[in-house]
Amino acid sequence: MLPPDLNSSEQIDDIIMLFGEKNIDIIDMEQGEKLVVKKPVEDALPSKFPEALALVPGAGKTGDPVKMYLREMGLVSLLSREGEVEIAKKIEEGARETMWAIFSLTVSIDEVLSIGEKLESGEIRVKNVVDNIEDEEGFMEEDDHKERVLRLIARIRLFNDRNKVLREKLKSKTMRAKQRETLTAELVKNTKNIITLCRKIRFSKKQMHRFIARLKSFTDEIERSERVINHFKKESGLNISQMEKAWSRMRKSKQDERQAAKEEKVSIDWLHRSHSAGTEAKKRLKHIAREVGIPTTPLKRVV
Repeated sequence: MLPPDLNSSEQIDDIIMLFGEKNIDIIDMEQGEKLVVKKPVEDALPSKFPEALALVPGAGKTGDPVKMYLREMGLVSLLSREGEVEIAKKIEEGARETMWAIFSLTVSIDEVLSIGEKLESGEIRVKNVVDNIEDEEGFMEEDDHKERVLRLIARIRLFNDRNKVLREKLKSKTMRAKQRETLTAELVKNTKNIITLCRKIRFSKKQMHRFIARLKSFTDEIERSERVINHFKKESGLNISQMEKAWSRMRKSKQDERQAAKEEKVSIDWLHRSHSAGTEAKKRLKHIAREVGIPTTPLKRVV
């Protein structure tokens, strides 16, 4: 316990530094935790470089309360070992969620398989898509890594081919519940295996950004299509169900077309314009859903 007459910030600073040099632990009485004292920044620089010491923020004595606060913050270990482990777990969990969000989609797996074909043909090099292909001495064993990646992609192809078969079978409307449950479980298991293999490839950050950018291009297209539909909804005050009903009647006959326009309080020209734009937007949304492998709404949540 420090004496009560010791209230100068510089005196306290000197004592803390002295304790650190003597390897004496400082205990926070309220928290019951040991404060870890780090070596002062000026001690870490050789004395023969005074100009470097002058550039270090906080080096030397200061009465500035902000600098004092920052300096003393630097003396305390902010994370316990348990805290570091917890943060590491959260980072790992986030990485797993990112991998699942990207590589559970058929469009991303198609891109992985395309990368394999380009590697095989020599169109691209493995260093363009994979991280850490140098050994400890900085020597790049590119051929070894190329073979490693191609083997992993070959296994991904096998699981993906099986998943295509499963998806086709699951489209059946007459399938028994037990069989559907079994096939779905196999599909999920295969997808997990694919994601594990993709992690083992160790795609570079640049390549991961390419995957994400591809998915983002789909979501941008989805939003454009939705804006078209929302424009006509706002313009007419009709919801999508009412518009589709009017479009359906419009296609039957000229009389039904006039009647639909009158009932919905819109012009015939508006019916034609909204029908043309709305039909095209819906086609684009269906095409995206087929290509990506999931409905458009979940895709927006993923990206």
